[in-house]
Amino acid sequence: MNTFSHVPPGFRFHPTDEELVDYYLRRKINSRPIDLDVIKDVDLYKIEPWDLQELCRLGTEEQNEWYFF
Repeated sequence: MNTFSHVPPGFRFHPTDEELVDYYLRRKINSRPIDLDVIKDVDLYKIEPWDLQELCRLGTEEQNEWYFF
């Protein structure tokens, strides 16, 4: 399963809690688009837990945090 998000080279995604709620979650709730594909929509009932990391990966660098709706 190779599902890397397409982000610019050198891109880092380190949002604060406030940014996650006030920008990303608010846009999601209001059905507004998010500029970059950095947070995946995931149906947790349809995937295995061990596939979550690969599905939510950004780029090719190692990550310690994964974001999904």
